[in-house]
Amino acid sequence: MNENAEVEMTVLETLIGHFNATSWPLDVNEQKLRKRYVIGHDDVLPRNYIVEIERHRSILGAEYTRGLPMAAYQTYYMRYAVQLQTKEVEELPDRNGEINVDVDAIVDEHTNHESFSLSVKAIDQTRFVIREDVCGDEENISTLGDAKAFALSLADAIAEFFEDSAMGIDDDQVKEKTISDYTDTLNRSFKKKPKMLGGYVKSGKNKHKRYRRLELLLYISNFQH
Repeated sequence: MNENAEVEMTVLETLIGHFNATSWPLDVNEQKLRKRYVIGHDDVLPRNYIVEIERHRSILGAEYTRGLPMAAYQTYYMRYAVQLQTKEVEELPDRNGEINVDVDAIVDEHTNHESFSLSVKAIDQTRFVIREDVCGDEENISTLGDAKAFALSLADAIAEFFEDSAMGIDDDQVKEKTISDYTDTLNRSFKKKPKMLGGYVKSGKNKHKRYRRLELLLYISNFQH
């Protein structure tokens, strides 16, 4: 083992000893540390070795499930200054890395049945209530145009929520491209996904008799955002 490798091993073992004596960072163990560390230097702390541990955080409202890829995430690096002579370890601020967004995947997350679900119920023979079952928004409608307008208002709300989430991206160029790609993909998603909804009446002897099918083909062919 050459001198640099020996020093690196000593730095790493010092940090491991520090974590064992105090506490390990959330979701970090020795195996993960050994797979994801990088050792370097910092001009501000010239007598210290800087250990960086690569991590990833969910962004833009993307779901996180252990063991599965995230639709949108930012790489960041936990940083620790290690002084070999004194064996002291100092936690430093994280360093942010690149952002990765799978726009198709995050649009699917934001418009799947768990995040976005339309239903309709009849009030009488000419009026209906259309409802977004996840957030609880609803509106009385009587025409297909009313239904389309309601759906488009929800699409606008989804896009606005995403744009607000994207304000946390520091790089303006990346932020603008991410918002633009998301809006375009959301547009295509609403064009491709028709929603067939049925109307029921709950009155008379047969309380659940379907007296009229309200075929609200919410095919947003003229969707513009």
